[in-house]
Amino acid sequence: MKKIIMEKIREDCYFDSAHPCCNSLINSKLFYLFIVLVLLTNSTFYGQLVGSSTVKANFGVEGDAYANTLQFPNVEVPPVALPNPAGTDDWFTNSGPGSGVINQTNTANWNSLILSNDRNYPFEVRQSNTTPSLPFPYPIVLGNGVPYLWIDSVYGRDTQTGQGRQDSSRFDQTSDKNADNPSTWNLGIGDVPQKDDIIDVYAHLRGTGPKPPTPEDDRPFTNLWAFIGGSLRETNGSKHIDFEFFRTIVGYTLGGPNFTNTGPDGGRTAWTFATDNLSTPVNENGKIVIPGTLIVSVDYENGGDRPDVRIRVWMNQNDIANFNSRPSRPFNIIANTFEQGELSGNFGYVRIESITTGTHVWGRVNLEGSTLAPPWGTLEGPNGAKIANYLEKQLVEVAIDLTAFGLDRRDETLVDPCSNLLGSLLVKTRSSAGGNSDSFTSELKDFAGPYVFGRSTNPTVSLAKGAPLSCTNTCTTLTATVNDTAGISVVFTDSNGNLLPADGPEPDFTRVVCTPGTYTVRVDAYAFPGCFRTDSVIVNPYTPNDLTVSCPQAVSINACATPEAIQTAFNNWKAGFTVNNNGGGGLVSNIAQVAALQLPPLCGGNVAFQLNAHDNCNTEESCNSTFTITPVPSVNITEPEDDSINACAGEEAILADYNAWKAQFSVSGGCTPQGVLTGERALNYCGDNITLTYTVNDKCFTQQVRTANYIITPAPAVIVSNVQDASISACASEADINAAYAAWLGSFGVSGGCNPQGGFTGPTTMPNICGG
Repeated sequence: MKKIIMEKIREDCYFDSAHPCCNSLINSKLFYLFIVLVLLTNSTFYGQLVGSSTVKANFGVEGDAYANTLQFPNVEVPPVALPNPAGTDDWFTNSGPGSGVINQTNTANWNSLILSNDRNYPFEVRQSNTTPSLPFPYPIVLGNGVPYLWIDSVYGRDTQTGQGRQDSSRFDQTSDKNADNPSTWNLGIGDVPQKDDIIDVYAHLRGTGPKPPTPEDDRPFTNLWAFIGGSLRETNGSKHIDFEFFRTIVGYTLGGPNFTNTGPDGGRTAWTFATDNLSTPVNENGKIVIPGTLIVSVDYENGGDRPDVRIRVWMNQNDIANFNSRPSRPFNIIANTFEQGELSGNFGYVRIESITTGTHVWGRVNLEGSTLAPPWGTLEGPNGAKIANYLEKQLVEVAIDLTAFGLDRRDETLVDPCSNLLGSLLVKTRSSAGGNSDSFTSELKDFAGPYVFGRSTNPTVSLAKGAPLSCTNTCTTLTATVNDTAGISVVFTDSNGNLLPADGPEPDFTRVVCTPGTYTVRVDAYAFPGCFRTDSVIVNPYTPNDLTVSCPQAVSINACATPEAIQTAFNNWKAGFTVNNNGGGGLVSNIAQVAALQLPPLCGGNVAFQLNAHDNCNTEESCNSTFTITPVPSVNITEPEDDSINACAGEEAILADYNAWKAQFSVSGGCTPQGVLTGERALNYCGDNITLTYTVNDKCFTQQVRTANYIITPAPAVIVSNVQDASISACASEADINAAYAAWLGSFGVSGGCNPQGGFTGPTTMPNICGG
């Protein structure tokens, strides 16, 4: 036993050189007396020196959950007396002057939801007092007459697996570890061992000594304290709980497989630090540039009254070497404690300790007996029974002086003046003690959260202007809209940077301006020096005659255009009528009548409109325009006179004359007139009379028909002489006979017709004069 205790003390003194018992303890003559004290007091020494029951910043940390009560005493050796419990704060209150930081007003509803959901209803309750004490963004609450900044508080109830229930937020049996990149964790719904099943979690941030921040010290407090607590479903055995504080707002859907937005550096936000800036008289090597993720591991064994509390920060491995020699470092790191995990890259968790000596962490378990649970009760045992009191060894509380560890800073170099104190809280349980009495690397089992925690600031502002300046609106109101009105200052300036005084109590988010120009609003977060946002608007000038009317140019379009083209032109013409008084009041005009204007007749006509307007500026304006459809040009029809020709002219001449006569039918003018000739047929060249009809059509034209006749007159009748038979006596003289015969032949002839020709057939010689 002596050897075991000695080794334990050697180990703890290695991990915590600030332990007051470590200074020359092992080699001193008091060593064995020390061992005896350990055996007699049943105390345990841990990696980080942890004090017993206490009241810090007027908040009780002694194993019970209620204000005005300090149920479990300090058990240090020698014990430290606790103050009068009256007026001390805690998680809840039921009577007395002390305050509970968790809101209890909805207790009946939480009770109802727990019972109606088979005692497996997760919920979250926030801080009881959130009214800011301006100019601070946080409430200042008196505790025993002393002011404290209540920065944030949260209570969380987790789901449970008692009596066959399913936990909706657990690690899904894949050996997930604390130092792993959270993106590798497998989350889900299922069973959780009773000893690892989270029921209640608590967290509270409190500042002492509220003060105005300065460029040298941007903190609105003197000291920052973190109070955390939790309970599990089982009271026996060892307990291993982690409170991990992310700098981001971690996303998660209950029952889902993973977290989102945990941080950019191996899944978290790494603490980064400045190097020496030779331009300043102070060596800044080690000052915080980016505050990162941190984790508080709480472990306590069955029978132990105080938990083992170890604090780790997420760092780049490259920053580990010689870190403790940096002059402006916020804390010391403990050698050989850097832990990396799956897909964590060059980043990991390393244990830290305060640069200053003494006790900076206090913790207590309700070892000696039961204590009152939240107003809506708690859950315990294999069946997850709802009970009114925490059973002994079920509740653990821890107080941490964050200022002593240098963890109360945001961005000491003001790279990001709006950086937050924390961001999100995730509470987890681990399976076992692990190696070297440090279970940090053992398998994760259950989790509660994430909960937004550690009030952050990210002021936003947008500036809007009212109605434009006009003859009737000579001033306009500028209105600034912000996302959070607590703890901010608001300043308005004009184009020349001159301040615009407030019209009412500060913060006044409006200003009335009557002059054109560019106006800017600036919102500063009081508790975060250098953190501000701006927005600007331009107020435009106006002219006294700010009423304008506009009419389109006159349009003239020929009726020969298509109806579609005419309609489009008409619509465009109407769209050209406008009225604008630049926001001036009392506008009266007849512009609404434009929509009712009708298209004039498509074959010709016009529409005229005069646009009239006036407003409160006593301005009258008018204009006019006309839309005209010009008529179709007249249609000109030409047709020939009746004509005739004698049949004796011959076919060729007749045909040529006929075609020349027919070609005289024609039409011109109009849009696209069409003439159609009917009545044509083959000519009878011996005599004919043809009547041709010419029909003309066009747009916007009444059909007309013209006719003409072409006559072929017949040739005169052909007349052939009627010659009678003749005779003469042969006794006549030959001369008489020849003369009579010649006369008879000469009586044959033809006349009439065009050019008749006659001829004899047969012999024309005179017969024998003797008879024949």
